[in-house]
Amino acid sequence: MSFLKSLFGVSDNSDAASARQQESDRNFDILKYDGIRALRQGDGDYAVKCLTHALQIKDDGECREHLANAYLQQGDPMAALGQMNVLAESEPDNSALLLRKAEVAYLADAYDVVADTCMTILELAPDNSRACLLYGRAFMAQGNDIQAIAMLTKAISIDEDCLDAYLLRGGLLMKLGDLDGAGADASLLVGKVPDSEDAQLLSARVTAARGQHQEAIEIYNKVIELNPFCVEAFRERGAIRLALGDKDGAEADMRQVLELSPHELDGTSGDFTAEGREGIQCKVEQNYRNMNPYGF
Repeated sequence: MSFLKSLFGVSDNSDAASARQQESDRNFDILKYDGIRALRQGDGDYAVKCLTHALQIKDDGECREHLANAYLQQGDPMAALGQMNVLAESEPDNSALLLRKAEVAYLADAYDVVADTCMTILELAPDNSRACLLYGRAFMAQGNDIQAIAMLTKAISIDEDCLDAYLLRGGLLMKLGDLDGAGADASLLVGKVPDSEDAQLLSARVTAARGQHQEAIEIYNKVIELNPFCVEAFRERGAIRLALGDKDGAEADMRQVLELSPHELDGTSGDFTAEGREGIQCKVEQNYRNMNPYGF
């Protein structure tokens, strides 16, 4: 029997094909799991090489998703989006996968893709608050503040604990001059997460915009207690201090801004000695006039 199989080449061909398949599977597994290991160890370059070669052997969804993460680790969200597009095409009704694609698209500044993907998600799952939040972010990035507010409001209506939506909406409402609406969002956030730097910063900005300068300074003080490296808090508190005539306080805040973000104040010297103080104060005043968000 074995002589006949050998004579007609059945056994040899079958065995050779099986051996090749086993070798291919083994190589795929080695490349895939070496890539995953490299990704976990923070070696994005090697992870990309391994996972790319693995996908040349066999298309595998898990492998492709890890490759997208490797590209993100490398700081290449557009390449990651390419992988997520392939995955989404293979599972067009998978809302979780589509949401991941939308998140990657947002990182890649592909806001049209974010919007289209979120629209699809909401058709599949109308109560997906995360999709509404991302949709709102995309509108914001495109300068469509009204649509952004509408979508962020929808996210809140679905999930009242969607704190990011309150924060973003509050900032937009303040930008549009609706201080009551912005203040309501800020108050809610401070009530829910009093130790949130972002919540306190929004509250300080609304308070300052209302002209309640001393109260705003007190809130900025809280922000700085929460985060002593918050450039925005020092800069904005300094602007208020300058408007109130506290040049020394404004200069101290400007010094902190310069130390924390030395490239932010072009042409401002770091020499705060007594000899250079008069010139520094002039530069401080000019810089605050240039950057002041409240029009003081």
